[in-house]
Amino acid sequence: MKSPVLASILLALALALAACASTSAYAPAARASGAGFSETRIETDRFRVTFRGAGAPDVIENFALRRAAEITLAERRDWFIVDARSLDREAGGAPRTSISIGAGGFSGGRTSVGAGASVGIPLGGAGWAVARLDIRLGAGPKPADPQAYDARAVLANLGPR
Repeated sequence: MKSPVLASILLALALALAACASTSAYAPAARASGAGFSETRIETDRFRVTFRGAGAPDVIENFALRRAAEITLAERRDWFIVDARSLDREAGGAPRTSISIGAGGFSGGRTSVGAGASVGIPLGGAGWAVARLDIRLGAGPKPADPQAYDARAVLANLGPR
């Protein structure tokens, strides 16, 4: 028979591993440095699109491309060209390990002393990936430029899964 303590420890480890392997959800960023997408209009037909989050760099970049396609269609355009792109790491979720020791006692006819130690396991991973795209929107047939993307095709391939 398994002890309840052992079962609790195994459950906690499974949840910690699942959190480490997770990817940020595709959603608007709640704040400037938060996970999710954001965009800035630079000119009438130019935007800077950013997606910041946990996950594999290619997933984070795909989320930025998906947002670029959504903006393109919202602006009633057909395609966008990526004029500049970057994919960086931010150390905001850098691992931190801590050790703590505690002791306590109780008085009331009997005295007992307990001690414990713990090690903190960071669930934030080694930081966030940040994809930035400077895009230019256009209408009509897509140019032959290899940095040109058909917005509808991008959404069909990178849309909700």
